[in-house]
Amino acid sequence: SLTLRSFWRVMRVELGLGTDNILCASVMGPDLMQQHQTMLDVLQGVRGIEAVSTITALPLTEGESDFATVHPVAWDDARKNELPQVSLRTVSLDYFRVMGIRLLKGRGFNVRDKRASDHVVLINQSLAQHLWPDTDPIGQHIKFDDVMMVMGDSFNEGGEEASHRIVGIGQDVKYKGAESQAPMEVYIPFAQAI
Repeated sequence: SLTLRSFWRVMRVELGLGTDNILCASVMGPDLMQQHQTMLDVLQGVRGIEAVSTITALPLTEGESDFATVHPVAWDDARKNELPQVSLRTVSLDYFRVMGIRLLKGRGFNVRDKRASDHVVLINQSLAQHLWPDTDPIGQHIKFDDVMMVMGDSFNEGGEEASHRIVGIGQDVKYKGAESQAPMEVYIPFAQAI
């Protein structure tokens, strides 16, 4: 029937992330970043759990992410109308591995990415293609304009003035479901956002 064919077609759509053997939970309320840290500390010690990670806006839910306009540091003001609004997602270590999101280029976040170290980010392939269609984005620096915090309750030191170096590019993820478009995204390491 048409309904079954439509369902099968939707089920075969590449979401950009894994969905097998993953348990997700949503945490809301004040001190969100501290709640995430507490959850990480508790769950990492539980026997039988292979890996744990957090994100400020869980995929495949109705949750909204933080937003900002991305401004490549090397661009002059004449290109201001080309600056995209992106979803900001604060993630802890191993997020890409836990969720089965392929890292297409560069590196993921690691223990050296701390609050006091150089600010780093990962971007998705849609943002990479939009801002640097003919140039390698790895090593480029971006700033955030017009930051709107919906999920996070803090932003790293320097906030919108801080420069962030791109260290990796991840595959696009259809965060709103199989029939949605993948948004342009920037991932911020949890350790640099608390």
